[in-house]
Amino acid sequence: AHLVASGRTAPTVRAMVVLSDGIANRSHAGQTCSTTPTAPTVCTADAVNQAAAARLAGTTVFTVGLNLDNIDEPTQTVARNTLVAMASSPEKY
Repeated sequence: AHLVASGRTAPTVRAMVVLSDGIANRSHAGQTCSTTPTAPTVCTADAVNQAAAARLAGTTVFTVGLNLDNIDEPTQTVARNTLVAMASSPEKY
């Protein structure tokens, strides 16, 4: 209320929350990738690059891994590493 009364606006924070199983199976250009990758793919790199673009634009990126315990290794590791790489920092995963 004080900020409004003084004619100032509250500072804003840009944030994006990504809820995902971490398996990037489609690129933003529409390329399809495996749903059980054993290593990073073109789609994985694209997901990480898109998150990096958001961070460069001033957005804090948080990632939340969904259903990771039901994904077999080594796909689970690829998924988890993708989510960590997408987040603004490892603590934001």
